[in-house]
Amino acid sequence: MRMEEATFEGGVSVPAWLTSFATATTEHIYGVDILAPIGCHCYHNRARDEYELTMFAARTQVVGGRLDGRELGSQFEVELNEIADLFDSPPKIGWQAFPKGGEDQIGTHVAFQGEYMGQLVWLRILSEPPDRYEHGRNLHIHTLKLEDLW
Repeated sequence: MRMEEATFEGGVSVPAWLTSFATATTEHIYGVDILAPIGCHCYHNRARDEYELTMFAARTQVVGGRLDGRELGSQFEVELNEIADLFDSPPKIGWQAFPKGGEDQIGTHVAFQGEYMGQLVWLRILSEPPDRYEHGRNLHIHTLKLEDLW
């Protein structure tokens, strides 16, 4: 898993409990094909004292052949009940079926809001990575080898 924010504002490190929660969450995301690396962005919303965790499967870029340079999404499934069970008590669960417009960088996702180890957490698992993230894996078409980049 690639955790984008190694520190929060002011140089504060990501708490170990949050890394543990992210790792436990990835255990309930399964690839339909071979799952690409999981990316993770975290943010501490100080106004709400809530930790926002956004997770997504990386895109795979084709290297070689007629599709050279094309990026593909990773097909995956999420075990909602098992992720909900990670929280201290049943979390609020939601689903955003479509992006909310051109400015919505999160897009289609499932969300969980609740407490984990007494801390407020807002977890979002995106169907596709945000555009600002580079692909996380290459598929070398002539050898059919997958190469994780992060």
